[in-house]
Amino acid sequence: MSPAASMNDGVSGGELQAAQAGIINEFNPFQSLMETEITLEFGKDLKESKIVHEELLRCNSPAARELFDKAKPLRERYSKADILRKDLKKLVSARALDETFDERDGSKKALSLITGIYENYPLKLHREKGQQIIDDAITDQVRKGNVKSAQTKAQLLKDIKDMDVRTRADLLNTSGIMVIAQRVSIYLKSVKDIENKAAMTSQIRAAAQGRYILPGFELRVVRSLVQWMYCGGQLSFDDAEHLYMLHSLSSRLGISALAELCLCTLSSDAERDIRDASSHGMSLQQVLDLGSNESGDKGVRVESANTSVQIIFAHVLADPEPPEQLVSLVTTTLAEHLDPSMWAAIAPLINHSISIRLIQAMVDRLQVKSEEVGQLHVQHESTFPATKRARLA
Repeated sequence: MSPAASMNDGVSGGELQAAQAGIINEFNPFQSLMETEITLEFGKDLKESKIVHEELLRCNSPAARELFDKAKPLRERYSKADILRKDLKKLVSARALDETFDERDGSKKALSLITGIYENYPLKLHREKGQQIIDDAITDQVRKGNVKSAQTKAQLLKDIKDMDVRTRADLLNTSGIMVIAQRVSIYLKSVKDIENKAAMTSQIRAAAQGRYILPGFELRVVRSLVQWMYCGGQLSFDDAEHLYMLHSLSSRLGISALAELCLCTLSSDAERDIRDASSHGMSLQQVLDLGSNESGDKGVRVESANTSVQIIFAHVLADPEPPEQLVSLVTTTLAEHLDPSMWAAIAPLINHSISIRLIQAMVDRLQVKSEEVGQLHVQHESTFPATKRARLA
């Protein structure tokens, strides 16, 4: 469903599309917005993914721009660590699989990588453990006799304590060096796994890895986000729950234009449904399909809600931090339509925060009514001639 016609009067779909187009037109050519790939990970157990481009996220979201800027130094360190890991893995795999592998040349390259990792591994958090693995592996290979030196094993084990890593590693023969390379390669793979797992709870780490972790969002919601970004602000959704979750996703990513568009559409659709229902003699309780306490109904539930009104009420009453615009819509609507039957059904569902807002909305409504009555009284008196007013007085 493409709700271009259902925008509220304050913000039209055309205005938002034009604003987005203006942002995109600042970049020339358009291909410059599609250089760096970012993987959105979502769905059950985060098993689904979609590729978007960092540049488009940046131009639509100040929050994303700030996040990627903060992640840049770590991204560069990840890149250097990946190069070391891949180069070492390539040597280890070639030795195991390639019968023509040049042991001498391969061990020379491996030695250079090992000492580089020992001295300057870019991920400092994992450097010390990597050094310990290399130290232990060198000592182990000396004990096993995989050395070039004619010195006795006991003498070598004593001497290497005072040697730097490059000198110690250079004592080993090609077999010894390649064994160390294999152990370090395994460790670097474990570092990658550790960092990938840590990214699940760290936006900076995820962004540095070219990932956005989005638990709780399904494919259709992410697809609508991607369509909006790449198709000039086109809003597409199946139902109100889809639209609400699209608002949640765009808010999560800091894409304020899309979040506002979703809220405007939800609000205007709900207000229209309430007006239509009222004109047909339906109560708000009927619109919400909300049973009374006596009926055993548990209230408005997201899983059973269908209409915009039901979806909005369900989320405002259930979510820990619902959008302010929707909270205002719910409390003012309740203040306008509340009766004893409705209150009996809705009271158990309302938390303290919503209760306070509802009381304020009802007070505001009473104040408006009081002012309206006062104005009518003044207008009524002004219609009498002065002499009649005097006699009445």
